[in-house]
Amino acid sequence: MIFLICLILIIWAIDGLCANYDHEEERIRDYRRAERRHKEMLEVMKKQKRRTRTVAEKDGVKVAQEVMEYK
Repeated sequence: MIFLICLILIIWAIDGLCANYDHEEERIRDYRRAERRHKEMLEVMKKQKRRTRTVAEKDGVKVAQEVMEYK
């Protein structure tokens, strides 16, 4: 009986360690994905000469519009 309890506790501990490792790997992948998206966005912005950003209300009325020009 004690052997069975010890075995269950060991398996439970190993499962907890694996879950932590998976969570850490997921965070690393998310960080790399965000870095890649950021670099892609910078490349697109370098190619554009003009960029317009519009902020609107939910009725579709334009509240603000910002135009950025790059050289």
